[in-house]
Amino acid sequence: MTLATGVTTEYYVTSVVLTAGVTYQFKVSARNSVGSGSYSEAISILAAKIPDAPLNLSDIASVTNAY
Repeated sequence: MTLATGVTTEYYVTSVVLTAGVTYQFKVSARNSVGSGSYSEAISILAAKIPDAPLNLSDIASVTNAY
């Protein structure tokens, strides 16, 4: 990914140790040499969780050859 001219990742904040399956709300604010901007409206993000194991698997080759 290429950032626009003058855009850097020099200042950033990350959230760590999110719990899978929990919904979090985030607001963002831009910051540059002039100062910080207003916060955005909050957005809700559901932290991903490891999917359940698949059930009732079948051999695709066997199914394909049946036609």
